[in-house]
Amino acid sequence: MAVLQSDRVLIAVNRALVEDLGYQPGETIGRRSDLFVAPHWRRRLERDWAWLQRTGRLTGERELVHADGRYVHVQFAAHSERITDRQLILYVVLDLSLHPMELKRPPRASARPLTPRELEIVAEIAMGRRWHEIAADLFITQSTVKTHVRNAMGKVGARSQAQLVAIALATGMLDPARARGQTRSYRGL
Repeated sequence: MAVLQSDRVLIAVNRALVEDLGYQPGETIGRRSDLFVAPHWRRRLERDWAWLQRTGRLTGERELVHADGRYVHVQFAAHSERITDRQLILYVVLDLSLHPMELKRPPRASARPLTPRELEIVAEIAMGRRWHEIAADLFITQSTVKTHVRNAMGKVGARSQAQLVAIALATGMLDPARARGQTRSYRGL
């Protein structure tokens, strides 16, 4: 996962992304994300970025440049949100070779919907909260949080919490504006 400013400059990346692409975090923070997109995808990047700015959501695929120069084909979901008077973009990248998922389609009809509690916990995870924080705020045990996360992942076919959040955002199960409104005021959002 990565967080970008509206000028496409990376301001945060998670360890999984930089490890998958072979970079050190310091090699990515403060640089424009375009530099990590394969040259033959950059024209498409401009159209996609314009769409993201208009609609606030984008899903798709492209090739990114690995630190050793190889291209890595990925699927992604991006969501734009205004937070503390800054337009930020949450960008979640999934390596196709790990577990491809179809982000352009709605969830399959056989998928069971998430319960209100599961959605609440997924929203908390999307806001960067840890299990023990969620448990304390909701007056439940960490084991119960873990069970809700495991159940939600199973329902949508996610293999990680990052993928769970990406699927929830990309399919509209999780509305960031509504989730932010449900979060407690101590988070400063």
